[in-house]
Amino acid sequence: MKYFFFVAAAVMLAGGFAGMSELPQLGTAMLFIGGWCLYKGVKNAKNDERRLALSGEAESERAAMLQESYDKAVGDYRAIETARRTIGDIELSNNLAAMQQVSGKLLRYLEKHPDRIPLARKFIDYYQDRAAHLAAKYAELEETGINTAEIADMKERTKIALSQMNDAYAEQFTAVLNDRLLDMDAELKVLSQTLSQDGVTTNGRRPPLLGKPGEAVGVLPAANTSVGRRNSAALSIIPPAKRSDVVLTKVIQSALAIFLGGFGAHKFYQGKTLQGVLYIIFCWTAIPSFIGFCEGLRYLFMKLDTFYLDYYEKRT
Repeated sequence: MKYFFFVAAAVMLAGGFAGMSELPQLGTAMLFIGGWCLYKGVKNAKNDERRLALSGEAESERAAMLQESYDKAVGDYRAIETARRTIGDIELSNNLAAMQQVSGKLLRYLEKHPDRIPLARKFIDYYQDRAAHLAAKYAELEETGINTAEIADMKERTKIALSQMNDAYAEQFTAVLNDRLLDMDAELKVLSQTLSQDGVTTNGRRPPLLGKPGEAVGVLPAANTSVGRRNSAALSIIPPAKRSDVVLTKVIQSALAIFLGGFGAHKFYQGKTLQGVLYIIFCWTAIPSFIGFCEGLRYLFMKLDTFYLDYYEKRT
């Protein structure tokens, strides 16, 4: 696929430069499309390198299994988010959002450390899998509009089960990190002993992760996992590290739709090449420009979380 984008970039850039003198608008659009194709080609090349890095020195079969497990985790994450957006119960929706925050951080950690995926097997194959299943079933029950005693009881039991998974998510993440914590514990103990031998004291204070001598490191405090109890306005499914990039993408996509929507610039930016080509074909009419302008305003005033789900995640 990367070669297709590189070839398309060369054709579009050459055509854009050639047409700038006689047809400046069309030439500008072709230059933009060529630049976008070049960007996609470079990005696909980097993705290929990332996939190779995933396998590393591991055998190809093991690497494929790790990739399959990771893809399943991402699929379940998106399934939960789809169900959360359709669920009308605010309390449950907030709790699912809190779970998604923990899940998203764990998935990003596993993406950077694929060798740790086997340690997250229980989270991937059981906890998140069950959460996705229960959230989808709850959404189905709500969609029926029927609220008999049996259905109300089942919905309440499902809410309780999902709320209990909030702490389980954090504990599973801690289990993945446990050997790292033990290594840190050992290093801190050695450092403490070395400091003591050199006459440096810590005034009896002990780092939070260290228990009493000989005591194992415990899980992180459960109080840190009560995100679902916060005000719903403070909840966001967007990872903090990506928030600025999501805002920038939203602004760029809105501007492209408003000012270059007649040439389908925003569609090419989203990766919807076929739709972008259709916009160019009919750019001589006023219809693509009008539609692009309306879409640009919709992107601009869309909630950031909604934009993240509908456009940013699908684009990346």
